[in-house]
Amino acid sequence: MTSPKLGFLRLRAEVPTSDEQELAFGLAAQKAAVASGLPTSLAPLLIGALNEMQSNVYEHSGRPASGVAAYRGSRGCFEFVVSDGGIGVLASLASCPDYADVIDQSEALRLMLTDGVSRYGKDAKRGTGFRLLFSGLANLGSNLRFRSGNQALTIRGSNPSTLPWKVLEKPQISGFSAAVSCSVQSRQFEA
Repeated sequence: MTSPKLGFLRLRAEVPTSDEQELAFGLAAQKAAVASGLPTSLAPLLIGALNEMQSNVYEHSGRPASGVAAYRGSRGCFEFVVSDGGIGVLASLASCPDYADVIDQSEALRLMLTDGVSRYGKDAKRGTGFRLLFSGLANLGSNLRFRSGNQALTIRGSNPSTLPWKVLEKPQISGFSAAVSCSVQSRQFEA
């Protein structure tokens, strides 16, 4: 790959029943991930996570038409972002009686990344999309940043599910943003 491979997608007001544009975007992102040096077995996991985050904009933001997704693949690095201008993580979780007592943005971000947590409730058997992301990022030099309200949660390292998360106070924003950057080092994939 000599030049970066880029892609951008503006989400729609309603979930598309069959959207060739979103399918083409996902396939192009997967090709860019592989061309950047990610193993062909890992790229689908990351693109699955990207697709799950796009789906979350439709399901949780309250303003899906404000959503965007983008990716960039270059030699040794693949990154993507999904962002919206919706209600944010705290308001989404607080809409469920199971999480009505959550009043802190940082706690809402931490909960959002916990397996099985969803605004649909603890018994809904949902809220597993970030497991795809974390399993796909194992053994990569990864940087993850999640932003909602007045908080940013960052995870850095080669295995984000076991590293401490860092939460920082930031200026207030509307909606939710997830940014993922994977540094590809060929020696990490040697047997």
